[in-house]
Amino acid sequence: MAASLFCLAGWLRHDQMALLVALMAVGACAAAAGYVLDEESADVADATPTSRPVRMAWRLPVAALLTTVGAGALIGLDRLDPTTPWLHLVPVVVGGVALGLALASALRRSGNSAPGDLAAVVTLGALVPIVLVDPLRHWVSLTSLQTPDYAPRTAYAWAAIVLACALVVLACEADPGRAATRSTSRKDNDT
Repeated sequence: MAASLFCLAGWLRHDQMALLVALMAVGACAAAAGYVLDEESADVADATPTSRPVRMAWRLPVAALLTTVGAGALIGLDRLDPTTPWLHLVPVVVGGVALGLALASALRRSGNSAPGDLAAVVTLGALVPIVLVDPLRHWVSLTSLQTPDYAPRTAYAWAAIVLACALVVLACEADPGRAATRSTSRKDNDT
């Protein structure tokens, strides 16, 4: 879906709609990240010797692929049409994928073993309007689409978002029940 939208943006590159279509493609990349952590059989997988963080680490290359596809498409669009600020959306791709992963991770921690559908809808539904409206523009612009120069504050804002999302993923992807197992084994040893 995202690749198709990026191709459409390239075809429409001299049209006013091209940037909006590219933003929708960025949103599609971010939404797809919500599916990366889906585990239909999470209860069975949690009972295996492979820990949840290891299983999550196996899936992170998919998130990296989503980021690479989005950033690569935006770089390609920039080469086709250097007058449009395509590269200003690269941090949005990175931050959006991180946001999708963090939301899926938090939903998974709350007991939803397959949070992809909800995480994707919420990520897409939040990312695109936030970038279009840019509610923090008085302090820091999240896209800098209206300004010709790219403010370093925008990159710092997205770096802070990525860091916060990484911390959420790390906190939520700890093995459930490991601490409970240790405490019950201590109780068994005490008796």
